[in-house]
Amino acid sequence: MYLRKITQFTTSSSAKLLFTSSSTTSALLLNNNIYKTKMMSTMTTTQTNFSSRRGAIFSLKQQQQHKKRSFSLTTRAMGAKVGDQISGVLQVGPWIDGMPTPVNMAERCKGKKVILVGLPVPGYIAGQDKLKGAGIDEVIIFCTNDTQVMDAWGEAQGIAGTNITFMGDPNSVMVENLGVELTHPGPCSKLGPGRSKRFAMYIDDGVIKTFNVAESPTDPAGDDFPEVACIDNMVDTMC
Repeated sequence: MYLRKITQFTTSSSAKLLFTSSSTTSALLLNNNIYKTKMMSTMTTTQTNFSSRRGAIFSLKQQQQHKKRSFSLTTRAMGAKVGDQISGVLQVGPWIDGMPTPVNMAERCKGKKVILVGLPVPGYIAGQDKLKGAGIDEVIIFCTNDTQVMDAWGEAQGIAGTNITFMGDPNSVMVENLGVELTHPGPCSKLGPGRSKRFAMYIDDGVIKTFNVAESPTDPAGDDFPEVACIDNMVDTMC
């Protein structure tokens, strides 16, 4: 009888302890799950708010960069203008001791009527009669490339016997002086010399009389408006 009571007491105590332990564990697990849920909710809200702020900041930076990019591409740098004396040096063949011949543009254009073209080419080659009728002594076509390439290009275009000369501006010094350098912000701007916008310039006795640049806010290179620098427009706008 005494043993039975001890057994019952022990059993009931164990059961009570087990129940209490199970209840406590369940409560702890429940509280832990609630805590985790709250933490996850807080973290998600924080992450969402951070992402929203980061997205807003990134969007603002994009807008600022776009404004800077648009401004830098569509605004022509300070350079030559109508009424200025032409200056600068280009390069042309023949080669002397492995080096191209430098051409001082002020000396080259003195006492002559010259059209300086930063592309396009074909119209000037086909329009020799029109150029002669306008009293043009020479058409100089150049771009930011080395003289070997320009010589080969001119030969391929069949300029022999014409008043057209192909010259090189390998370091883009001339296009910078004229203010027609096509630049791009960021790392790409360091990959070689700058390129030139499409343009054509009429020079009379060393003085710039007409300066047509084919560019627009959406097309800084002038690829969509080549007629601005074409022969017909130049002859019509020469003054």
